[in-house]
Amino acid sequence: MEEETKALGNDLSLLGSYLAKDKKSSNSRKKKKNKKLEQATTTTRERVDERGEGGEGTQKKKKEKDWRSDKAERNAQKKAREKTSSNRKKKRKEFFSDYVKLSEVEDGLSENLFVKGHIRINPRRREDAYVTVTGLDVDIIVKGDAQNRAFEGDEVAIQIRPLSEWDFLEEEEEKKSREESLEESLERLNLSAKSAIAENAGEGKRKSKWTLEVLNEIGREMKRRPSGEVVHIIKPSHLREHVVCKLVNAGNVPSDPYKAVLEPIDEKLPRLLLDKKFAANLGLLEKAKDRFILVKQTRWMATSGRPYCKVLDILGKMSDMESQVSAVLMQQGIDKHTKDFSEEVLDCLPSTPWSISDEEVVRRRDLRDCRIFSIDPETARDLDDALSVEPLGGGKVRVGVHIADVSHFVRAATSLDEEAAERATSVYMVDGVLPMLPRLLCEELCSLNPGTDRLSFSIIWEIVEETCEIQSQWIGKSIIRSCAKLHYGQAQEIIEGKPLTSSPHLHAYTLDDVVGDVKLLDKLAKKLRALRFESGALTLNIPRFRIILGKDNKTPIGAEQYVQKDSNYLVEEFMLLANRKVAEFISEKAPAAAVLRRHPPPHKRKIESLMKNIDEMKMNISMETHSSGAIHRSLEKIKREAEPHIHNAIVLMTTKPMQNAIYFCTGASDYIEKPDVWGHYALAFERYTHFTSPIRRYADVMVHRLVSDILARENSKGKVETFESTGTRRSPWGRKFTERVVDQCVQCNRQKLAAKSVQEASNKLYLALWLSKQSYQTEGVITDLNGPKWMGIFVMEFGME
Repeated sequence: MEEETKALGNDLSLLGSYLAKDKKSSNSRKKKKNKKLEQATTTTRERVDERGEGGEGTQKKKKEKDWRSDKAERNAQKKAREKTSSNRKKKRKEFFSDYVKLSEVEDGLSENLFVKGHIRINPRRREDAYVTVTGLDVDIIVKGDAQNRAFEGDEVAIQIRPLSEWDFLEEEEEKKSREESLEESLERLNLSAKSAIAENAGEGKRKSKWTLEVLNEIGREMKRRPSGEVVHIIKPSHLREHVVCKLVNAGNVPSDPYKAVLEPIDEKLPRLLLDKKFAANLGLLEKAKDRFILVKQTRWMATSGRPYCKVLDILGKMSDMESQVSAVLMQQGIDKHTKDFSEEVLDCLPSTPWSISDEEVVRRRDLRDCRIFSIDPETARDLDDALSVEPLGGGKVRVGVHIADVSHFVRAATSLDEEAAERATSVYMVDGVLPMLPRLLCEELCSLNPGTDRLSFSIIWEIVEETCEIQSQWIGKSIIRSCAKLHYGQAQEIIEGKPLTSSPHLHAYTLDDVVGDVKLLDKLAKKLRALRFESGALTLNIPRFRIILGKDNKTPIGAEQYVQKDSNYLVEEFMLLANRKVAEFISEKAPAAAVLRRHPPPHKRKIESLMKNIDEMKMNISMETHSSGAIHRSLEKIKREAEPHIHNAIVLMTTKPMQNAIYFCTGASDYIEKPDVWGHYALAFERYTHFTSPIRRYADVMVHRLVSDILARENSKGKVETFESTGTRRSPWGRKFTERVVDQCVQCNRQKLAAKSVQEASNKLYLALWLSKQSYQTEGVITDLNGPKWMGIFVMEFGME
């Protein structure tokens, strides 16, 4: 131990010397530069003097020089020019560092020399980027050239830089560091952290000591954010494939098209230059002055300050609404949703008229005599869920959740399946929906339309009415016949005991029957909701707005708040229950193949920053953040005590430290032996998945197939002719299948985020179009300030920042 301490002391001494010399070396470089400049000036002055003196005699003497001497001088000048040219080329190479080889990256990750994660560019300040690393309390900051040609969303390998280049997390800590010595700062650290700082202080190759534990220790004790540099692009972002741009200075297009600069509409992406390798770029710029340009990033050398691209297409005029929507779709990479389904895909659909075969009826539980109905938005046409409830006596009820059996029509390894897997989700916009599946399926054959026999996947519970305790559960394939389609407004009127402004069209049952069922389901849903929040759930709902369109379904004529009510919560609670119970089922029966949805806890550092921001509001508002339940209770207290606009602004601020929920496969290497990270933070569920919306989400289709395969394996004692997950006799429990599921989860996550971005952009575009035609005054709450550059304002009426 004494030897280790002595060695550490030597390392720290070297560290102190390194930091102390930092300023000296900077001054030394300046002196050397000035000396070179002085020498160059002297040499130039001497040459001028030589040319100015001597007259004709001198000129004659020069001509009489030995020709060998003259040739030697010319050779020397040539070498000098070549050296200068070489230096210039070398200087151009200094834009960025060369990437480390992939084999070295793999070794470096295992030896803690590198960490990896997906890079996020700050759209308000592109010089700053951040990388979230699993297990690290704070994001790593990557500044300027250290981003090393990375694009938004790239999976990158990061090398941690020396402590002297780290950021301070707080201004107070930066001031404090100037007042105390390095030794005093290091005293707060443990032995491992001190050793890591010392060994990584000098220039050159790092010594593999930046473990996550050490980085977290330094971050906590010294309030520092690690700084890093990109050393390798592990997996390029899909955003490189489709970049929507506009010409910079379009009114003055250069004669040489390769000097034109293209600016992406996504502020997180860098400006681009045309790639000379693609001659098709020529002649396109003149007609693109007022239009969007779709390009693909092709290459980015270390010698270039900007990436190069090739033009894929010249899009519509930037002033057109349709062109703006199309540009957003293409930028997010989901423009394929706008194209018609191919003949190969349509050939996979059943012929019409279609009906359920007798063989299929035998294989399923027949629930057509049960009173089942759906509750959806008024304009919905893809009805993928329905409910039923039946009093059993003795204080018990039978509740059923019935979901469209999409996997019956979308068979694995078909063209239809491949198309659905690529789209991964439906995209909802102001003026309509871009479906994941052909409309024959999503609006007819799969949709649980009332009065028609439909294939479904059902989960049915016997529940104690008073406590909502589940006493039995059945999951399986079924046939149902919905008796009614209610919209949320009608269900809300039933719950509130008001007369219906419009009556649903009923099949086989009376309105009183359905009214009684809705009221009983609402009673159960309220109890389930209360139990969920008692168990630590968190909801971060802020008012949303919806655009009101004119008769042409294109022109916005107004906007109004969309507020969720008890009818929305009724459906939500039973869908959450179904998803949770299916997640428990598949993770228990197939622990290495289940598709689940996890929501990681928020970043600890960002939560601390949230508390600090709320304290700075000086409004006597307290916020507990040690758990999801604590956050929920705090927000509820603020809701009771503060003005609505303050409460909603704080809810918005609370969403920012939260991480995105993601789909994952339990058999993936990152999760196979870590069931403790499978949970959902906001819902406070240990297991959660998506099962209830297979018409619009491909992840749900994967879950349906896995449930079918588990049931088939159990019912046939392991002898299954065809597994739904694979479309063959090959089971879905193998490594190769797991790898495909992992890749599909990545696609589903990417498409879900893209669809959300498109939906938000669509709302903002239509809102802007409406506001451009009239003045409108409303109130806002300032949520963020950054000097003269920008400020964040939360507009409660529209639920947006």
